[in-house]
Amino acid sequence: MIDEFSEPRCQLLGNQVMASEHNAVYWPINKENRPIYNFVSQNLPTYGICAVVEETYRSQIVNNCKEDFIILSPGLSGEDGTISIQSLKYPNRYWHASGMDAMLYFADRTTAIDPTVFDKHATFILHIDQWYTGYNSFESAEYYGYYVRHHDYIHKLHILDDTDVFHKDASYEAESHGHFMI
Repeated sequence: MIDEFSEPRCQLLGNQVMASEHNAVYWPINKENRPIYNFVSQNLPTYGICAVVEETYRSQIVNNCKEDFIILSPGLSGEDGTISIQSLKYPNRYWHASGMDAMLYFADRTTAIDPTVFDKHATFILHIDQWYTGYNSFESAEYYGYYVRHHDYIHKLHILDDTDVFHKDASYEAESHGHFMI
């Protein structure tokens, strides 16, 4: 059985592990100084996740893009085992999908009509090494079985398609500028 709070996951989220006699305890190393990441596509390794401002902060993969993000855990919805991805460059903006098969945007939380709905749309389940060692995938916490993938360079929330192309489109390597490597 795979422990969802395994050591690599906690390291990626900037947590530290302390083993006890009965279990392992995880806690943030420093809540004020979270690790900073950029994400690179598995099948297009020079392409990274970026907010394309000219297109209303649409999430795309862009050649030679190394935009920085913070992983918040738990995610904005507050559910255990979830994450949200916050833009470092645009601090009020979070990775956000408003529904199944929707495009992803870095939406501004301060302008949300309903913050609770916004938080659900901006919450994901992080899967480490799901299809490829060293690569992460992001499943919607609201729409189970729907994953973030790039399609024609634009990020969309698509239902899991168990094909090699889907797995590659939905897998991202986290680069951490030396903060925390998994």
